[in-house]
Amino acid sequence: MYARVVEIKARPERIEECIRIFKEVNGPSIARQPGFDHGHWWADRDSGEAVSVTFWDTDEHEQTSRANIPVLITGMAHVLASPDVTQRTYERVHDQQPIGHFRAHQQAGLRPCHLVLGRSDRSSRAL
Repeated sequence: MYARVVEIKARPERIEECIRIFKEVNGPSIARQPGFDHGHWWADRDSGEAVSVTFWDTDEHEQTSRANIPVLITGMAHVLASPDVTQRTYERVHDQQPIGHFRAHQQAGLRPCHLVLGRSDRSSRAL
């Protein structure tokens, strides 16, 4: 499994619109890409900094899905404080659940969380 971390800087006064775009446009668009597993989007409402972490089944699917990113960024350009977008990809190297909770998660039918610790061999890239 691979995780892509994308960082942007929104204008703080437009952060609510940025969040709406994540929920209504970017998230669903990314979720339609082959190999998408799940994603999380975070925002600091005061600074305008926002981060997405999306999870992909293979390196190939993660790489292929990058073609979608420039379109998504263009669609939210009006809320961005900077055109700079940083993205990095990490390979999953270890999973950890709370000690003693794994069995309870299994019994409840819950999916385990994944902890991403290792960085892939690709360097940071900006669009």
